Amino acid sequence: MAALSLLLWIGCGQAKDRSGRQSSDPSTGFETVTLPEDLTDGQTDLIVEGTAGGRQEIRLDLETITRFPTESFTSPDPWTGGRHEYGGVPLYGLLDALGLPEEATTVRVIAANAYEADVRLSDLKEHQYLLATMIDGAPAAGDPSLSKRGKLFIALNLEAGGELDPEVYKHQLVWQVVRLVVY
Repeated sequence: MAALSLLLWIGCGQAKDRSGRQSSDPSTGFETVTLPEDLTDGQTDLIVEGTAGGRQEIRLDLETITRFPTESFTSPDPWTGGRHEYGGVPLYGLLDALGLPEEATTVRVIAANAYEADVRLSDLKEHQYLLATMIDGAPAAGDPSLSKRGKLFIALNLEAGGELDPEVYKHQLVWQVVRLVVY
């Protein structure tokens, strides 16, 4: 099975080649994340469409997603009324690493049940959105009590950078995420 290497900025200076894609120079803070190719539908946990670089779609499995740098935060959950610790990959960072087209303004988050929510890329960049895989220290995929959230779900720190109104943002907290469409 062939593999594609993705270069991801994880902290230091950002270097780009002539095409605007990130450089593989280890001194710049990039780490190589190998993306699987030829995943079957049964092996695919997330499809990302609309990225730069000419690929129609990028198929990712949970194992690959969890190799990206992760963050965690504790935030209120507008659905349960409780507070939870969420862990996962920063959504803007993931999309940026996969190749955000310059003209892109929005990502459509699509759930397994066909629920959709549009999120402005400017909000992704400004606020702490995660493509979450963990809740309260446990993988969402392995806990039957969390099965309604699915393996991947959107979490947002409603308290970061000033409190965000849960009534405004809760529709973007999509569970069972299976597809991201950048446009």
